[in-house]
Amino acid sequence: MKKPIRSFLTFSLTWVGLALLTLLYSGFTFVPNTIIGWLLFLVVAPVVFVALHVVFELLGAGVQSLPPVRAVSGWIGRRTADEEFSVERIFWGVLGFLLFVSFFLACLWSVRLLTDWIAR
Repeated sequence: MKKPIRSFLTFSLTWVGLALLTLLYSGFTFVPNTIIGWLLFLVVAPVVFVALHVVFELLGAGVQSLPPVRAVSGWIGRRTADEEFSVERIFWGVLGFLLFVSFFLACLWSVRLLTDWIAR
């Protein structure tokens, strides 16, 4: 197969794969019903998927660069440096994840309260 055709097929399959990943991540909550809807979905979904993925990666890097998070991470790393498998490291990771999720849910809840208050 010629190189331009192979490149185009690779790009097309990757693009459709990203669109399918978007459907999978959304839990099939948004499934277009018309041909125009599917065409728009195939054009927009990969862009939105990659954009959201980049935003969340940058958000994670930003959180990791905060001084308290860096200090706790270094402290845990020093405490468990000689252990190959550390339950303490897993505990702190799960605790950090739960704190992050609870902060995110609290933000969503406060936005909903604010919008309900404005709507009155």
